[in-house]
Amino acid sequence: MFSCFCAGEEPLSRRLSVTARNVATTCAQYYHSDDEGQERHPDNGQQQQQQQLCELLHQIWGSIPDPVDRNRAAERRIFPNAVVRQSHPLVVVRDDNDMKQHSTAADTVVLATHLGVPKLDILRVQATWWGGPVSATLYIKNEEDIAVFLDFLQNHNNELQYVSFHIVLEKTTNLPYPHNILRNMAIEYLDAHFFVAVDVDFIPNLNAFEGLNAMLHEPRSKLRSELTNHRLFLLPAFERIAHKNSETVTEDLLPQSKAELKDMFKKKKLIGFHMSGSPLGHGPTNFPLWLQNKTDVFYEIEYKNVFEPYVMGYRPGIPRYWEDFRGYGYNKFSWYMELHKACYQFAVLRDFYVVHMNHPMVSRDTKHDQTEDNRDYWKQFKFYMSGRYKQTCKFSPLKTE
Repeated sequence: MFSCFCAGEEPLSRRLSVTARNVATTCAQYYHSDDEGQERHPDNGQQQQQQQLCELLHQIWGSIPDPVDRNRAAERRIFPNAVVRQSHPLVVVRDDNDMKQHSTAADTVVLATHLGVPKLDILRVQATWWGGPVSATLYIKNEEDIAVFLDFLQNHNNELQYVSFHIVLEKTTNLPYPHNILRNMAIEYLDAHFFVAVDVDFIPNLNAFEGLNAMLHEPRSKLRSELTNHRLFLLPAFERIAHKNSETVTEDLLPQSKAELKDMFKKKKLIGFHMSGSPLGHGPTNFPLWLQNKTDVFYEIEYKNVFEPYVMGYRPGIPRYWEDFRGYGYNKFSWYMELHKACYQFAVLRDFYVVHMNHPMVSRDTKHDQTEDNRDYWKQFKFYMSGRYKQTCKFSPLKTE
């Protein structure tokens, strides 16, 4: 079951011009029969909510003007909390006196992710392995995407029971994917203090939510104390070894445990993410130390320029991603650069990780062109940084005892 909510005090359906009655008719017909004309029999409340979402998304899309040229987007529409899922069952932990304590919705950790419609199936895998609440921002860039998304919800409702969706609708013909706009929405609209920020094609270890949530609620939790004092905790990122990025990694190729991951690493079936081509992005993780498995539950590392890991963080007060970057180049490591200037420190979680579901990559020329397009925004970002952060950080050592 899910609920649909609209941004703003006034219901969105009243603020939009409802001129296309065929939209309501089409949505009603869809939710009463399938593609073969067979009558559907969903829960009546669920059917009504899905039909409402169908109508609203098509109405929003119809209200967006067309872009003036191929290299510009039309007005963007955002639809936070378009689909709000049920709360995850509260995790019960015990303190030193064996007294039961319960987490609340805000006092837990939510996986914050983002995706385009073509990666909806990967989101299903990510949410299943994570095993807890997910805040996902979905990018829709044509009306066909709406139909695919709605069909996906219809067919995978049980698997998505803890996934809330925020939607960005943008009519564009030639603009790259807006990573940072989507990342900001996923973090800003999640209903919790703690988050794990990760791209959709990085799959966490099985039941990572349960483990991290339990650590948060340990008596005198070191993890909680450090998170609320400007420290981010890495989930080391790995990738299956592929031949020129041509091998698509499916769910059955993912390691089921850290022990299996270590075995894959030893057999050269898996490596640290991008360590063979761009080691600066994840090198500070210190993969050899993590693989030894001899540290405390986390260990401290130093920030290095161009570092761009996947992390667990504390949402209140954290800087936002710089939204002008689109496509390849600067979009993620710029955030970590700002976090470092804002006096955040880094540590690595010993028992948690993410693995990339390799997929065919865009061409080198496309990457080059998008990076070049972002250079002016990079200059603006550096100018902003020079004016915003003038303090000298006083870093504190990681407390493990």
